[in-house]
Amino acid sequence: MAAIRRPIRIARVVTRFGVGGVERHISALTANLNHEKFQSWLICGRTEKNERECLEFARDTGVEPVFIESLRRSLGIWDISASFKLHQVLKQIRPQIVETHQSKAGALGRSMARLNFASNAQRPLLIHTFHCHQFNGYFKSPVARAFVLIERLLARLTDMIITVTPTIRREIVDEYQIADASRVRVVPLGFDFSWLKDICHERGWLRTRLGVNGSTVVFGAVGRLAPIKNTELLLRSFARMMRERRVDARLIVVGDGEMRNRLESLAHDLSINDKVLFAGWVLDRAKIYCDLDVTCLSSHSEGSPLCLIESIAAGVPVISTNVGGVADVASSTLDGELIEPANEEAYAAALARAAESRRRIPAQRSAAFRDYYSIRRLISDMEGIYSELLDGKAMQRRKDPLLVKSHWRSIRGTIRKPSPPMSPVRRLDLKGPARR
Repeated sequence: MAAIRRPIRIARVVTRFGVGGVERHISALTANLNHEKFQSWLICGRTEKNERECLEFARDTGVEPVFIESLRRSLGIWDISASFKLHQVLKQIRPQIVETHQSKAGALGRSMARLNFASNAQRPLLIHTFHCHQFNGYFKSPVARAFVLIERLLARLTDMIITVTPTIRREIVDEYQIADASRVRVVPLGFDFSWLKDICHERGWLRTRLGVNGSTVVFGAVGRLAPIKNTELLLRSFARMMRERRVDARLIVVGDGEMRNRLESLAHDLSINDKVLFAGWVLDRAKIYCDLDVTCLSSHSEGSPLCLIESIAAGVPVISTNVGGVADVASSTLDGELIEPANEEAYAAALARAAESRRRIPAQRSAAFRDYYSIRRLISDMEGIYSELLDGKAMQRRKDPLLVKSHWRSIRGTIRKPSPPMSPVRRLDLKGPARR
């Protein structure tokens, strides 16, 4: 029986490359795996028209993604083309592991991997990561039920399911019963925090842009301006605090999206447009967190919010709605306040308390937080999972004579048949993504 081929070939598939935690996480994972043991391809689709595509995250780490133009978040006729193209790319790479992130990539990636490699001897191991889920918050009930059924079927094809927080794991296993607990692991996100060293150099940049001095309390929201983020609640709460407490404060909204015009109109209607700055995307995180007093999040649903992770790592306290995996990230006793969803009065009161105290997160807490969400810990976790699954598959092959026979037939077929000529779709660089 031949040993497992090394380096292990991993096809990592993500629906789109926008501005968010998923994109930073998979870029860090792809770039920092042990390249003597693992060879990775990052395959991704395109963002929607109202989203910003942020390839800088990948290229800053030295990773060059492989694009499938028709792979998009929304459902449509283009999914047929995306499936075909993904089928071709996987057939060319012949990965030993297919690892998918986000719902559309998870559905197409796992399905095409099974279609490409029909025999169990050739089939790659399948790993899917739930960064959040779409069973509440995104869709109305009948559609959510359909997605649950689809995910249950896909879970049967999957060797390992990963969730980024314990809360998401509990929901996947207990509430929605998508997969057995033995096949669901928690692996927190991992990021590069080297940007923190630049905060002291950027101090004052944000206040200069706002036109305020050090006595003004600066609240900030960082992320997509989409319905699920419920930035409307933050604006209404901020306006309420300003009416009731008359605090010297500003709110900066870092990000963009389909809701921007509506939110700007709401700020005008609430008479806080002179106190709120819609800054668009600012990718330099040192510039974002250098002057913030509080980071705010008001979403209907969340997985493991990047803005909270970065804020706490930088020592900036947070105020957030207590939804999804937020409580797994932020502690209401250590990091700020967690508010029940849709409670404008409670959110406004939390803003007022934060403005009055202007406390910071202790350095020891921030350091421990950075270690927990470090790339080093992420790589250790994921390489452990890869090795565990590969060792298990090798053991299964040794025990199952049918798999051994199938494997021997595939070897004989390779010896007898010359390799077919490269087709036009096989222009993908089989040496893996370009690196600096």
